[in-house]
Amino acid sequence: MFESNLNNKGPDNTNSDGSAAPEGMRISNLGEHEGKQFDMIVNSLTPSYVAPDDFYQWNNVYGYFGYLIVGMNSHIDARFTIVETGTNTPMVLPKWYFTFFDLDKSVNAAQDDPPTQGNEKVAVKGFSQYFAADSTGTSELKVTADDPEPGFTSFESSVFGDTSDNPKNPMNMNDQQKGRAVTFEFLNTATFDATYTVSPCVGPTCTIAREVYFAGKSQLATDPCGMPPSTVSRVVDEPPTVTDALASDSAR
Repeated sequence: MFESNLNNKGPDNTNSDGSAAPEGMRISNLGEHEGKQFDMIVNSLTPSYVAPDDFYQWNNVYGYFGYLIVGMNSHIDARFTIVETGTNTPMVLPKWYFTFFDLDKSVNAAQDDPPTQGNEKVAVKGFSQYFAADSTGTSELKVTADDPEPGFTSFESSVFGDTSDNPKNPMNMNDQQKGRAVTFEFLNTATFDATYTVSPCVGPTCTIAREVYFAGKSQLATDPCGMPPSTVSRVVDEPPTVTDALASDSAR
């Protein structure tokens, strides 16, 4: 089951009886711990979250990835919470992972990073460690401590990207895909907060929005253990309508 009503934008903003649905996204049946199934709820903590009006309907799960769209020059203050399936009761897990993928920018330019290039940046707090490096030990992401406020660490894109370089499988990524992703480890908690920001953008190749891909554990967390990548692959099954719209409107 999946429900999508981030910042009360819908599309699932009413219950079957016509009453208002709760704010947030619920991704159901993600796993089991000590005999109990768990879901994840994503809530927008402030009214800041916006996207182009026709695009809220595409916030969903495609293939291995959770997916949402954030408008240019905006941000979402989000809380991710593991809950017992079908409830809002937080469920503490001893150790779990969460990954943001495809952190890139909207404009293909050779100069340094002015704030007019549509950069994506995610800031997270509450993790025990993070993994952000390709097979050479490098990353495309600029890491800044205590940004945007004490306790958060931010990871900002530095290189242009479009849909052609998006990952297909979190456990089987190439070096470019690894360099644009960050995996967090969480210990003895049910929740964490994150701020996902898309900077302003100007110019003929500017996009109208950016795509946010997220999942649980990724290859970034298994690489240090010397584990081989998964041989299973799956295309991210985005609806043709949203794929065509993103391409025609230059949103990636």
